[in-house]
Amino acid sequence: MEIRTNDLILRTVTENDIEEIARMWEYPHETTIDKAYEALKYMKDTHSRIRKEI
Repeated sequence: MEIRTNDLILRTVTENDIEEIARMWEYPHETTIDKAYEALKYMKDTHSRIRKEI
C-alpha cells in the first residue's frame, strides 16, 4: 500500500528496507540484520492483523 502527496510518501515497509529498519528499530542502540528481520516480521504481522479488523 502506498499513499502519496506532494511532500510525503507513506507505504508499507518491505525487505528492501531492511538496512533502514536495522538502523532505526532499536535506536539509539545498534541492532543486527537478524533483529531487523524480526522487526519486519512484527510489522507485517501487525499490519495484517489490523487490516483484518477493519
